[in-house]
Amino acid sequence: MRRFRLTAAASLLVLSGCSSGAGVIERVDTTAAETETSNAPETPNASALAAATDGARTLGDPVLPGHGNGGYDVTHYDLTIDATEIAVSGALAARIDIALSVAEPLRSFSLDFVGFEIASVTLDGEPARHERSDAKLIIEPNEPIVGEHRLTVDYSGVPTPVNDESAPGTLGWMSGTSGTYLVAEPGGLMALIPCNDHPSDPASFSFTIAAVAGTTVATSGVTTPDSPTPGFTALDATTTDARTHDHTTPDPTTLDPTTPEPAPRDAASAMTWSSNLTSAVPTYAVQIAIGEYDVVRSEVDLGERTLPIRHVVPRRMPDELRDTLSITDAQVR
Repeated sequence: MRRFRLTAAASLLVLSGCSSGAGVIERVDTTAAETETSNAPETPNASALAAATDGARTLGDPVLPGHGNGGYDVTHYDLTIDATEIAVSGALAARIDIALSVAEPLRSFSLDFVGFEIASVTLDGEPARHERSDAKLIIEPNEPIVGEHRLTVDYSGVPTPVNDESAPGTLGWMSGTSGTYLVAEPGGLMALIPCNDHPSDPASFSFTIAAVAGTTVATSGVTTPDSPTPGFTALDATTTDARTHDHTTPDPTTLDPTTPEPAPRDAASAMTWSSNLTSAVPTYAVQIAIGEYDVVRSEVDLGERTLPIRHVVPRRMPDELRDTLSITDAQVR
């Protein structure tokens, strides 16, 4: 909002000096003018900051016990992964930038997160105090926060699967004979990134993933225009823009040098894939797979539109099993 101030006409008496040192009186007339003053974003007053609270460490959902966090909303996750060594050691290095919206002043807040070794945590570019407690990463800002903020976490290591009472099996980042993949539903994304891992806080996502050339990388979302990446598939769960991009020109790329680096590898053997999921989705809807996979494509005619279907399957999957994928077409009709 902008405010305007009207300056009334006035006559000012100004004392000016001259070379002889004698003072003379000059009359200066000012005219009425409308001057604009900008209104800076309002900041909470001292009493509001003094009343800052700790964000809830869980949302108390009996279906997803222990999951979720209170006091803020996530609007966007920007994930960068270096997975060039994952087939050798199982380890990856990552950076997550999280855009937060805080309605009421917070003196601390938490995210769902398990495993990995944290290298650094910053809030709006400044180092932030943090600690880990069970499956929570607790952030303590240098002073209470409110409004829009950006949290950045750098970390690395071998992902730790989640054995959660909300699901019958193991969740999180899994390893198989053909590669690695994410099982996020209903609460497994916290085994890959710090997040508000509850369906009540959907957000958009961006992915940048470095992997060995010849590897198939599949994520939720659609590829960015500058992502010349062979074998890359963007799987958008919410739109009909899902499509596969098959290119032949390698694009050796390195990650941000501030991201923890894996063991040295020939730069020509590494490639970077980028995609965006612009629709806000719950954390359980995120999909990522890296490895020796094929993409089996089909389309379902829904009358008013055509829905593309993308199955990411092991390259060595027997043909008789691939034939069963057609069942999906009937399931979505």
